[in-house]
Parts: sequence; structure tokens; C-alpha cells
Amino acid sequence: MTSTFSAPSNRLQQHVVDLRQAWQGMLTRPIATLSTLLAIATTLLVPILLLVISSGLAQALDPYSNSPRLTAYLIDTSDKAMMGYVSERLLSREDIGFVEIVSKESAFAEFANINGFGDLLGELESNPLPDALIISALELDFSQLENLAAELAAFPEIDLVQLDAQWIKRLQGFTQLMTNFGLLIGLAAVLGFFLVIANTTKLIIQQSEDEIRVLKLIGAPDTFILRPFLYSGLAYGFFVAVFAFVLQFAIIAVFAHLIDEFLLKYNASLPAQIDFSLGLVWLLFLLLASSFTGLLAAGVSAYQEILKLEP
Repeated sequence: MTSTFSAPSNRLQQHVVDLRQAWQGMLTRPIATLSTLLAIATTLLVPILLLVISSGLAQALDPYSNSPRLTAYLIDTSDKAMMGYVSERLLSREDIGFVEIVSKESAFAEFANINGFGDLLGELESNPLPDALIISALELDFSQLENLAAELAAFPEIDLVQLDAQWIKRLQGFTQLMTNFGLLIGLAAVLGFFLVIANTTKLIIQQSEDEIRVLKLIGAPDTFILRPFLYSGLAYGFFVAVFAFVLQFAIIAVFAHLIDEFLLKYNASLPAQIDFSLGLVWLLFLLLASSFTGLLAAGVSAYQEILKLEP
């Protein structure tokens, strides 16, 4: 694990030698190294998944929170003429920006394409869905939206008005809870990550005590002896991030469509596919943060242990 003490003219070459020796030291203990990497990566996987899913949900909900919508369901006897009349009447208001007409036929076809609804709707003798108007309001205040919904519900052509902001607020609250919970678990996971690398480094140094004493005896400075252990911690941190990324990518690839189907049943206006990818920026942050944590843990542990050893 430790380097042969010398005074090379090329400092970069010495760093390469130390890095290679750190890598070789990990390869000489393949089972222990792999077990450590998988254990830490699995610990980090839970907060990463929570943050990735909450981030995807937040991005999917953002257009809806910035453009609150109401859904007005018309009476059973409605037809195209009534839908057009009510739509024009709504657009004449200053607090409404856009109205989308959704006929009962198109709504039935859309629900039939959703997994689990097709067979159920196929057994019905008639279409039970009403004609609907999806209204994009210009007011963002929730109390004003409630007042608008009450006014629209008084229209004789409208049977029911549903304020979409209600489910958005509930889902946003759940998303924020996931984010906070993910950050809390993430802090605990990073602490565990630090302690595992520190303890692993301590055990490696204890196994190399004789080599370290010999290096000190011939005049090697502590910083020289410390360097391979720093690279070892850096490598542990880097590969922990790689393993965690691969695991979360595999899990998201398998279960993302189930989450999409659940959310689509929760509210059919959500996009059919939500992006739950980690993203390049977050991947780089994960690599840097994990590598730095491994470097810091190995450095603190190795420095304390090296100081205790006398030549």
C-alpha cells in the first residue's frame, strides 16, 4: 500500500506511482473492496432515489403550478353547441386566459388507453363521462381560484367545477416531504460513508505498520507516506458514486413506468412520461462529493494513525 521512498525529479510521476499503488492495493483485496463499495453505494441509493423522484415530480408539476387550471364538467344534456357557447362566455372574462374543450368521446378514448381502464370501460354499455372544459386561469392566488370556481359552478350549463390546484398542492407537499426526507437520510448516509472509509483506512494502515516504520526510519516525511492512502480514499469515493449511479439508473429503468401509471391514475392531465433521470449536473456533483468525502475520510484517519507510529 505504501510507496517506496525516493526523491523523483518529476512530482507528477510520483503521484502516478502512488495512484497506481493505491489501485493495486484495492485489487489485492477484491472481495473486501467490492463489499465495501456495494455497502456504501446501497446506503446512498435510498436518498438518491428519493431526490431523483422528487425532482422529476417537481419538474412535472411546475407548469401546472404556474398556470392553475379548473375543470368544468357540463350537464349530461350538453352538446357541441353548448360547449362552444360556454367556452366563448368564459373567454370573455378577464380572469381566464385559455379554455380547452374535451368532449366526452375524446375523454373516453383517452381513459381507454390507460392501463387498467380499457377493460373496465369496455364493459360499459354507454359513455358515462361528461363533456368538460379545462380552464386556465390568470389568477395564481388559491382563494381567488376558489371564488372563480364558485362563480363558474353557478352556470346552469355546468354541473361541477373541480379546482386542479388542490391535487397539485397535495402532490407538491408530498414531493417536498420526499425531498426533505431524502436530504435527511442523505446526511446520515454520508456520515456512515465517512466512518466506513475511515475505519477501512485505519485497518489498512494497521496491516502496513512495519512498512510505514521502515519508511519513517529512512527519512520519508509523513505527507509522502500519507499520499497513497489519500488516493485510496479518493478511489473509494469515486467508485461508490459510480456504483450508486448504476444502481439508481437500473431501478428507475425498471420501475419508472409503474410510477408514471400511478400518477396518471392520480390525475390524467399529468404527462405520460416523467423524466426521472439523474442529470449530468447531479451526476458530476455526486462524483465530486463522493470522491471528496472518501478523500477526507481517508486523510483524517490515515494522518492520525501515521502520527502514532514511531520508526
